[in-house]
Amino acid sequence: MKIVQVCPRFIPSYGGIETHVREISGHLLKLGLEIEVFTVDPTNRLPKEELIDGIRVSRFHSFTFDEVHFFAPKLYSKLARLDDADLIHIHDYQDLPDVALLLSMKSHIPYVLTPHFHPVGGSSWRTMAKRAYGLFFGKRFLEKAKMIITVSNHERKLLRKTFGLSYDKIKYIPNGIDVKKFRNISRKSVQAEKVILFVGRLEKYKGVHILLKAFSRIKKDVPRSRLVVVGTGPYKRNLLRLACQLKLSDSVEFIERVSDKELLRLYCSSSVFVMPSHYEAFCFALVEAMACGLPVIATSVGGMKEIVQSNVNGFLVNYPLDEVSLADLTAELLTNQELSRRLGDRGRDFVLSRFSWEDIVRELYRTYEEVLHKH
Repeated sequence: MKIVQVCPRFIPSYGGIETHVREISGHLLKLGLEIEVFTVDPTNRLPKEELIDGIRVSRFHSFTFDEVHFFAPKLYSKLARLDDADLIHIHDYQDLPDVALLLSMKSHIPYVLTPHFHPVGGSSWRTMAKRAYGLFFGKRFLEKAKMIITVSNHERKLLRKTFGLSYDKIKYIPNGIDVKKFRNISRKSVQAEKVILFVGRLEKYKGVHILLKAFSRIKKDVPRSRLVVVGTGPYKRNLLRLACQLKLSDSVEFIERVSDKELLRLYCSSSVFVMPSHYEAFCFALVEAMACGLPVIATSVGGMKEIVQSNVNGFLVNYPLDEVSLADLTAELLTNQELSRRLGDRGRDFVLSRFSWEDIVRELYRTYEEVLHKH
């Protein structure tokens, strides 16, 4: 069985979709499937073809005006001529908009879709664009998919509510983690310097600007604290400017890209992980932080409220976020070692028992077989 994964971003870019496609592709290879990834490169500097951990990657030059939506004529042409694949698996139904139009008209190769659906954009006009796209094109694209795979039950319900889709066509298969990688790690129990960690794409909806404002308050109560922001994206300039305005430049570190090994070190050496996002279908970084025993704070939105139980294995905060409340809660975890240890241990036990890539990808494989059998 040959599967072509189509995604807007891939390695060396870092983010939820990139991690998702890399992990399922690698595990599907181990199950004996032939996997190829089609992605785009707006820089036109990366290799056109590359083998990454055994995964064949083809990159197509694209145009973008906002680092979110990509127009890639050569990708569309390649898909139109594609005749050696059994199934196409598309990730993110809007970032490559013309793929939606093309594959809605194609019929000889079936496709499944993991939409990683966000009802909001990084700005008000992008939110409006999402709604318009969904109304005129997105619903048709979703309806013609042989199966829609969501990474949370919340996303499944949201797609049904937004587009009126049948639950029979939407299957929940969560993201996962490499359990073996996290089994034998250990965190530093006491750190002289308190580190608050954020990992994710730098978009306005991620709420890092609110975290920066909260951190300016935290510094007054916990002087030996530092904020580390890992990620890149179109909102980074705004965040750098805000950090400067708040006179936090010496206490905030922005890191664009890290290796898996370095990211694991950051999880293990930090004091608390904060994800202040407006919406997350799942959130890899949150689950990885929990797998390391790092206490977490997340907004009670999207798939995150299916992962974090407030005051049990982490803390949930309501949206819209209140920077004062976020600062107080974060400061509490920075200074209360017993509470941090208890929440971190319970979070680790929870995710290691539920989010194994091996089990999740076997379910995905069965879904592929089911789709091809019906087709």
